[in-house]
Amino acid sequence: ARQLKLNPRGCTSLVATGKAAKNSLFHGMHTIAFPSEFTSYQDYSGSDYVVEPGMKDDNIAKHILELMASRLD
Repeated sequence: ARQLKLNPRGCTSLVATGKAAKNSLFHGMHTIAFPSEFTSYQDYSGSDYVVEPGMKDDNIAKHILELMASRLD
């Protein structure tokens, strides 16, 4: 966000680790976590949406797009 000169509060961050999730949340970004089977034990609390490894949900894309669109209002 800083490199693109964007307000972090208007951004949505897609992360794969607990550390990245915490950094994203610290800066006020919406956070969507995609942990792998190797990082799923990490702390993703506070994330707006967590896509668990192997999750079978036809509405994942819809949830993500709705979350991102909510920042446009």
